[in-house]
Amino acid sequence: MEFSDFLKKVILANTSRRELLTGLQLKYVEFNGLDEITLSRWVNGNTSPSLYRQLLIADFVDEMPFYLDSCMTPMPSGKAIRQFEQYSEQFDSVYHRIRNPNCGDSLYFLREENTKCRYLFSYVFQFSTLKALQEKLDMAGIGIELNVFYIGQKNCAESCLFFHDSAGEVLSTAGVDFDARNSVLFGVSFFKNSDHCEIISSFAFNHLLRNFFDRKKIIFTVRGSAGMQYFEKIGGELIASKKNHELGNLYLYSFETEKLFSNVIVLTLIKQHNRSYKKYFERLSSSGVSLGTLKLGF
Repeated sequence: MEFSDFLKKVILANTSRRELLTGLQLKYVEFNGLDEITLSRWVNGNTSPSLYRQLLIADFVDEMPFYLDSCMTPMPSGKAIRQFEQYSEQFDSVYHRIRNPNCGDSLYFLREENTKCRYLFSYVFQFSTLKALQEKLDMAGIGIELNVFYIGQKNCAESCLFFHDSAGEVLSTAGVDFDARNSVLFGVSFFKNSDHCEIISSFAFNHLLRNFFDRKKIIFTVRGSAGMQYFEKIGGELIASKKNHELGNLYLYSFETEKLFSNVIVLTLIKQHNRSYKKYFERLSSSGVSLGTLKLGF
């Protein structure tokens, strides 16, 4: 479905143009200055809003799942796909196998206070910097509620990615001079292989889009030169780094939310597993979902 059809057949079937125009202007600064002529051009298919504005419109009318299922978006270029594959294929290397217990092959989700679920990602505390940071947070009594996607068994992870929206508090405790208010922070992730990277990232981005779309910035903790190079290529801003000769250097990259979700690779990953996320998310917190049921590849 073209976005113009989405506007006509889904949104304007239940909302007047005037209501849509006024509502967008009042809720999002990105639509300041939007006029009836521009909106008419979008409806008639003469022009289209940016990908980020399309997502905002879908979010405004509470039709994000339908938009992701039905609307056509640009396909990633061959160059963009190769860049992502080069990034994800690094996890097929033994260099990244910090933890590899072969403990299972199902995808899970957990939302829990960090002191109660850190056993899932104990590997991160091999980084002395992160171990010291966690000790500071514990001493200060700062509890962080984490969103954790992992592959393995219920109580054992062999691939793991987690994030939270207490970025300002954590970076301030870590001594990072950066305004991270109203931002999401991803911790150090670990993927057993490139397939795990793709699946977990896809589900995490779906969750992020649905639950943290109003945050100002998204900040990633990246390990190693391949990660650094990829996040720079897709427009991340390097805000801090820490050298570690044994396990690889750590880097913090920040994205404006608009820039992250306007990236065609990120949006393609979201759309690829959008239906699986809707279908299986509730199961992820209980029995998990076998990877064999999930589609891979662009």
